[in-house]
Amino acid sequence: MNIRQASVEDVTGIANVHVASWKTTYAGIMPDGVLQNLCVTEREKMWEIVLTKYKDQTAVYVATTEDGTIIGFASGGKEQTGKFDIAAELHTIYLLEAYQGQGIGRKLFLCVVEDLQTKGYKSMMTWVVKNNPATKFYESFKPECIAEEYVEDLQVDEVAYAWRDLHKTISENSD
Repeated sequence: MNIRQASVEDVTGIANVHVASWKTTYAGIMPDGVLQNLCVTEREKMWEIVLTKYKDQTAVYVATTEDGTIIGFASGGKEQTGKFDIAAELHTIYLLEAYQGQGIGRKLFLCVVEDLQTKGYKSMMTWVVKNNPATKFYESFKPECIAEEYVEDLQVDEVAYAWRDLHKTISENSD
């Protein structure tokens, strides 16, 4: 398994993991219609924009098998709402179900955190679906819970976690 910075050539692999991960992670949590309407082509368009137009402002990393197949990814950048006194946001972190629980997500998380810190960000937050089985993953990094809200479109409750000192987050979690 390898982790590297993503490039525009990774758009299809990232989109495939994005859709597949949503379908397994959120089955029984989000309405079936939401999951059935997910489209790889739409995700490809979204990731192409992120990896071209916003490539200097975001941190996007992929996890690959030895043959180069993308099995997971994570991304972060500027906090999007401006509602919080937090500089950056972990936008996504997804792994194919078969690769979860092997420490790959932890490595992806830390790659994004280190990249964001290099870009000058001192703090970071993320939104997590409350009933998401991966909630314990986020909690293992000792975040502060800063908000909760209901997302009408997805019909789920989300919780916002924050890390106010990225340097500390890295030093406490590096191998």
